[in-house]
Amino acid sequence: YNLGDRYLDNLEKYDLILRSPGINYSKLDNNLNISSQTEIFLTAYRSQVIGITGSKGKSSSSTLLYKLLKSTNQNVFFAGNIGIPPFDIAHLINSESIVILELSCHQLQSITVSPKYAILLNLFEEHLDYYPSRGEYFKTKFNIARYQLDNDIFLINDNNENIRNYLPKLNIKSKVIKCSTLRPEITNQIIYIDKNKIKSKIDTQYEILIRDIAYFQFSHFLENSLMVLNLIDILDIPLGKFINELNHFRGLEHRLEIIGNYNEITFINDSISTIPESTIAALKAFKKSKTLILGGKDRGVNYQNLISFLGSSDLDLIICMDETGKEIYNQLSTLKKEMNLFFVKDLTEAIKKVYKFSEPNTSCLFSPGASSYNHYKNFEERGKHFASLVKSFPRNSLQGK
Repeated sequence: YNLGDRYLDNLEKYDLILRSPGINYSKLDNNLNISSQTEIFLTAYRSQVIGITGSKGKSSSSTLLYKLLKSTNQNVFFAGNIGIPPFDIAHLINSESIVILELSCHQLQSITVSPKYAILLNLFEEHLDYYPSRGEYFKTKFNIARYQLDNDIFLINDNNENIRNYLPKLNIKSKVIKCSTLRPEITNQIIYIDKNKIKSKIDTQYEILIRDIAYFQFSHFLENSLMVLNLIDILDIPLGKFINELNHFRGLEHRLEIIGNYNEITFINDSISTIPESTIAALKAFKKSKTLILGGKDRGVNYQNLISFLGSSDLDLIICMDETGKEIYNQLSTLKKEMNLFFVKDLTEAIKKVYKFSEPNTSCLFSPGASSYNHYKNFEERGKHFASLVKSFPRNSLQGK
């Protein structure tokens, strides 16, 4: 063991170093033989792996794909950034297995082998406290396909401007499938959106009414799901095998989770949002949201970009709370813009404001953009409290209060 403050000294003495995702590869000596669980696992099983990455939506999309494949009795496993180390499932894999790997930028940073099937959901500016530039961050994300072979498959979200702009800079050898909910006529996707339906360019019997699937009601989820459905089509698995599972999928808790519609307001729980950039991304994903609840523990993070974004948004109601919420409230109060803006002491008061001031048939997004540790054990506890409060106040009991 090499422990203590100087644990990174004398690394040249080791034949092989396995880097955990939290250690910045770029700050280590290039002459060291450094690998990782992800790279070793891909070296052994890449031909059986579906890798999924993106700035937002990795966990939900990976889980959706896993549940759909599992519902068809596929021999499928799920590991990676979701919290299951790849080595934990290696002894279970046989030649018929399919492995879904959710891959973070840190897991992708130093790999030299890519999965046979890769999905890039989206790219937004993130982790710039870790990477020297947005270009370096984007470059790392594209490692999921950088080392693919000629017969491999790379599905990308052609709606995302950052992906479209960066892709031509790379020499991707694999077949690139461009998926788009907006421009199906100029993409090579097989599963596509036609008005309010999901259809297939090959199978005329393939049809899903978007309005029948709760998970498809917001553009962010629909974009990601379209890539999942195209991948399943590439695997030659018929739609009818998993339609029931698709009907019941609601996403993951606390990650842009649709709580439900209560008193004509749709509530979205994004309690996992602990930085201002994630709140911006959530608002971009849920463009129809008219109410936002935010704020939490102050960890010295700069909120100017979020404040500017909110100042130019078309939100009708912004409810700020806690330490960071106070700063946001004070700065937004100086803007000469018509908006309902409140500072409240806690989530209970926030929900009361939502039910009193939100218009019917709108959405309320809870995306704090800050840590929860000064009031809650973690973001999960905060999210559960939010969901319970949403369901506990009948709207008519709050009118006029």
